[in-house]
Amino acid sequence: MASARKSLLYRLRLKFKFWLAFQVLVPTLSVALIWPAHVLFNRPFGFERTFSGADLLLLGALLLFGAMIDIYYEQRASNLLDDDVLDTLYIVNGAAGLLLMIIYGFLRIYMVLYDFPQTATVSPPDEVKGCAYASLIGLIAAAAWSGFTIHRSYDELLKGSVSRRVS
Repeated sequence: MASARKSLLYRLRLKFKFWLAFQVLVPTLSVALIWPAHVLFNRPFGFERTFSGADLLLLGALLLFGAMIDIYYEQRASNLLDDDVLDTLYIVNGAAGLLLMIIYGFLRIYMVLYDFPQTATVSPPDEVKGCAYASLIGLIAAAAWSGFTIHRSYDELLKGSVSRRVS
């Protein structure tokens, strides 16, 4: 009994580490590495050009949808289909992912229509910086929330596996 719990705990911890590495860090770093490229090629407004396209919001939405799918399949694999906490986490992640997709659409349309100045003498409007910061904040919030929900769902799965073995 204890070895089965340890095995489940090990599997969930390993799965969380892989999620953090390959679904959060690698995609985020691949987008963020474009920023220094603007500096290398001496293009003005590298930060705004990189992050104002709201690509990080799309990545955040994908993280939330991925967490939602992970919760669903772990819940089914553990036969905890009537767990209210897992159901709530599933629904909240889906709704938050859809909200980020909608915000992404609006910001993306705004930025596609915007032409960056070619020289650094003219500064882009504050809305462009706002889009860049919204993109960064959206990704950070989505990564933090999806990480929390995955961790919370794993706690519920561990509780459910213990209570199922006790009864």
